[in-house]
Amino acid sequence: MARVKKLNASLEKLEYKLIDLGKTYLEELKSENPDDYELDVIFEFCAGDEGIASWFEDIRIVLEEDWRKKLEWGLASGADHNAALDPSLHGQKHCWLLHLLYDDLHVPWEKILKIDWFWADFRLYFQYDFDLSGVKSISELKKRLLEVQERLLAISGSIRRRARKRIFSGKSNLFDYDLVLDVTLFSKDDRGYYLPQEDLKFSDPFGAWQGIKENMRDRIFSAIEYQLEGLGLDIEKALEFDLLWANLILKYSHRFFFNKN
Repeated sequence: MARVKKLNASLEKLEYKLIDLGKTYLEELKSENPDDYELDVIFEFCAGDEGIASWFEDIRIVLEEDWRKKLEWGLASGADHNAALDPSLHGQKHCWLLHLLYDDLHVPWEKILKIDWFWADFRLYFQYDFDLSGVKSISELKKRLLEVQERLLAISGSIRRRARKRIFSGKSNLFDYDLVLDVTLFSKDDRGYYLPQEDLKFSDPFGAWQGIKENMRDRIFSAIEYQLEGLGLDIEKALEFDLLWANLILKYSHRFFFNKN
């Protein structure tokens, strides 16, 4: 019982840290003025080198919708979530993360009590729409896509500089970050035809595209041309697209260690 109580205290403190980080990252998302945004966190409970359990949480909903507060449910609710079947645990107060482990993820208690650290990946989605309607020639499309690319470079540069500053600060148990650009194009036909982002993904676009030669600058256009060719389509098919949806995905990775002494 004492070990459960101690683990619960550590997990409850962690819940408030996750909420504070979520608030910080939500403000970071808004600072880049995206057309839309998402914020989620994937976390994993670990014991040594073993992953015990993992969970996905839409942290934006947790922060922006008040139904959880009204129901006193979820991260940092402050409520007692004890649903343990073991009579010896009745009367203890359980935080939501501990409840999640044994009641939702059905992790055995012998594994729960081995947990000594926690991994959290916060994913920030900066989403932008770019209008391609009215483009009538490949040269015009190429020019427009270069403008889009330059705008995304500026945004990704700002994101990366902030991320590097966070890493070097050594705060919040942050140890790594990753930045990826996903691009999707939609056609005029009610978005019935599109080029999906899995083949138009660019890792760390700011670092990869800085200082490249003039004839190598049309990265997005070249990727579109290559993918259409793979589909057996001419580049003129690209003139049917009227919307480019860009999703800059920033991942912050955190590690939290529990004192089991």
